[in-house]
Amino acid sequence: MLLACQSIKFKPKKSDHTFHVVNFHSRTHSDQPELEIELFKDYHQRLNTDHILIAGDFNINERHNIWDGFYQQGYKSAVKSSKTTLKRKCSSGDYLSHSIDNIYYSKRIKLFNSGVVDYVETCKNLLAARKISDHLPVFLEFSITDN
Repeated sequence: MLLACQSIKFKPKKSDHTFHVVNFHSRTHSDQPELEIELFKDYHQRLNTDHILIAGDFNINERHNIWDGFYQQGYKSAVKSSKTTLKRKCSSGDYLSHSIDNIYYSKRIKLFNSGVVDYVETCKNLLAARKISDHLPVFLEFSITDN
């Protein structure tokens, strides 16, 4: 199975620690993205680290049962119950759709802040925003811990 992902190793200045960011874009919801996501469970062994961020468009939300095994390993989701995709048309002031973009972080990552950057703000900006992407950016501010 070929995954649409990439892993990059980072070493912050003035730190002895490194961390990995796995960037991922899953197959569509109807093509069972959980079959791909399941393969991330052993990344801490493959990458030989407990400092991992898995970021991307998962086409399923953080409440899907595929994440249960990750949560049992100590992973957490940075974004909870926040819609991150843009509808094609605005209806009654609502232009947001699914909660499928997220950052999952391992137990040795300490969260300071996270969220969704809603740069659209009003329905009149929806068409211009969709020229950039049909997804809103998600973010995570963090530090690396030893335990």
